[in-house]
Amino acid sequence: MNIKLNSKVALTALSNSFGPAQRQVIELTVERMRAAGLKPVLSRYIYHTGDDSLLMAAEKASEFNQLISGGGVAAVFDISGGDLSNLVLESLDYSAFRSASIPFFGYSDLSTVLNALLVKADVPVYYYCARQLGEDASRMQYDYFRENIVEHDLNGITFNVKPRRGSAMSGPVFGGNIRCFLKLAGTVYFPDLTGKILFLESYSGGLERIASLFHQINQLDVFSRISGLLLGNFTQLQRSRQPQAPWEIARPYAEKNGFPVFETDKLGHGPLDRCLPMGVSLSFI
Repeated sequence: MNIKLNSKVALTALSNSFGPAQRQVIELTVERMRAAGLKPVLSRYIYHTGDDSLLMAAEKASEFNQLISGGGVAAVFDISGGDLSNLVLESLDYSAFRSASIPFFGYSDLSTVLNALLVKADVPVYYYCARQLGEDASRMQYDYFRENIVEHDLNGITFNVKPRRGSAMSGPVFGGNIRCFLKLAGTVYFPDLTGKILFLESYSGGLERIASLFHQINQLDVFSRISGLLLGNFTQLQRSRQPQAPWEIARPYAEKNGFPVFETDKLGHGPLDRCLPMGVSLSFI
């Protein structure tokens, strides 16, 4: 799956829409996408106009459905985050998304949509926030985008990893932001993780919150079924503790259940993060 030069692509906000303070970042994101050879179009819901526009889940989902079924777009980049993405799940047209077979990119709170699309449409999706194009003053993210996202095999994207337990793991990747992913627990959108690699990262959350969320995953009987665990950045936790803190939380579950654990500093909420293909079989060694 790839995105060809001169393709029309959509920028959406299925989670929280943006206020005026983010306009410059979004405009720079659009500018750099154009420079990379794409033709971006903005969702009418990128910006909110007040409290009455914050919860327009049905309208956002309807626009998404129109974009993928007849909008002529080659990809959808959701550039939002926050709290609201799970409000759209019941209104998305999963059959249309499966038929369209176009790449969808999102991160953080869009973990709910990414995993719902994997479960209901059974097509690859991509953990990546294109808004980084406008947030990275160094242009390194632009160079990465141009060299790895545009006109390249998206399912062949790689990044550096470090083994913490075991020497190899393979399988389709599911998961995402740990807090947002767990909003799917108990719903029809929560994936069967048997034989899958579980990817987890987080921006917020100190030791107590992250430890609690890991234990909730354990209580869901996930750790007994996965083929491996991929840890991204846990920004607040690693700032307040040592960089190995996420591994220390995960280690007892890995040792009890015998699954390998790999880490990467290339996935999470950083301005130079890479793209993670999800729903396709990946191998880490």
